[in-house]
Amino acid sequence: MPKTSERQKSELMQQHYTRADKTMLIVVSLMFVYSLALSFMHDTLALAIVVGGATTALAFLLFKYNPGKRTTRIYMGLALMMLTALQVHQAHGMIEMHFGFFAFLALLLYYHDWLTVVVSAAFVAVHHLGFFYLQQQGTGVFILDSADRSWLIIFLHAGYLIAETIVSVSYTHLRAHETPEHL
Repeated sequence: MPKTSERQKSELMQQHYTRADKTMLIVVSLMFVYSLALSFMHDTLALAIVVGGATTALAFLLFKYNPGKRTTRIYMGLALMMLTALQVHQAHGMIEMHFGFFAFLALLLYYHDWLTVVVSAAFVAVHHLGFFYLQQQGTGVFILDSADRSWLIIFLHAGYLIAETIVSVSYTHLRAHETPEHL
């Protein structure tokens, strides 16, 4: 098999990233629809339209004007985390809604880009810390099903988040030495 030139590798990676962006855009769009459906649980339709709509619209713009670029990859990860955060809030902190954070962090491995995973995980960490503090202050935002829950729950979530992030980043580094044809 002939050796792939650096230019060919770059072109192959660009094609891979663009395909991955398209996949993420489809998932972001489905998550927006899911947010609209969830809005009837606790009358959050306006929030779903504004937050979910803006998040999804920016994903479409980046895909159209900046496909395959690292900024688009990072944004797609953030969009998935933002939509999951919206859905957790819409469901008043229902614990099952947190599954989205972990599922979508794993989905981001499709990019083979450690920074996309790390930035998305950092968003989740800041979101949990900030929103739980705000929830405890009675501001009307939700991260857990009760403001009376302990910070221990937040740190338990953080432990799993850190573990998944370490494994995901390690995986992306292991795959970095593979040729783009195998992606």
